[in-house]
Amino acid sequence: MTTTAAAAAQTAEVPFQSIQAVSDFWRRYDQLAAAEADRGNFWRYYDRLDDVIKTGRAHIFEQPMAEIPEIPVQFGQDGGKFYHYYDQLAEELDEDLIKTLKSQLDSLLIFAGLFAGVNSAFLVLTLPMMSADHAEDTNALLLQLVKGANGTINSKADLPSATFSPPSTIYSVNVLFAVSLTCAILSSFLAVLGEQWLVYYRKRSGGGAEKQRNEQLRRQLGAHRWRLELVLDDILPGLLQVGLIIFCISLVLYLRTLSKSMASVVAAFIGAALAITVGAAFCTVWDRMCPYSV
Repeated sequence: MTTTAAAAAQTAEVPFQSIQAVSDFWRRYDQLAAAEADRGNFWRYYDRLDDVIKTGRAHIFEQPMAEIPEIPVQFGQDGGKFYHYYDQLAEELDEDLIKTLKSQLDSLLIFAGLFAGVNSAFLVLTLPMMSADHAEDTNALLLQLVKGANGTINSKADLPSATFSPPSTIYSVNVLFAVSLTCAILSSFLAVLGEQWLVYYRKRSGGGAEKQRNEQLRRQLGAHRWRLELVLDDILPGLLQVGLIIFCISLVLYLRTLSKSMASVVAAFIGAALAITVGAAFCTVWDRMCPYSV
């Protein structure tokens, strides 16, 4: 083993087995800094400590490399160590991707179902306002009977329903409620499709280990090329958020037909929530370390 390899072996990473890893990490960093060692060692330790803190997986270093392995003359003559670490890393990456996206989709399905129910309840209230109320025709005919010959209803065209026209505000409210409900339904449908995509991503067709590795690599590269994580983690929630914003606008417009003061109060709360959301988005752009990502 060369001098460089020996020096690298002396500074090889040790497994983090417990919370004691935190103090061990900083002690080791102080040693490296005092010796003016390569700062790359610090970042390698930092990445592993960060993974332990965030995921609690202290077992990822159960089999640490104690020395720099000898590079074989021909590929495949290392006793299967490369394939062992490759399979371990591929399984970890796939499992992390699937768990993250599945959790996101499950939450989206629950919220989309509740949101669609609330939206449908408002549509039940506002849709009848788009058509004439036949009870008004009945009242007009009863009034005609009371007045006798002095009535003004001489034909069906004289009934209130014949000249009915829905208010423009109610028409806008129903259109917005319908668009919002459509966004919720589309989000739910695409989330179900996303769950099926994830099942297909993890499903293996069988065969030998080499075939399964090729299949896993092909699907991982395909997911990266077709932006699977972007679609399921950003676009789908964005579609549901657009539907929620449209619903809030239509709610304020509907409340204005009942009471302007009540609509103003609700609009104030909605505006405050929207301002907080937009402010959080700007904070993440201004400061990459801001945790309020939306």
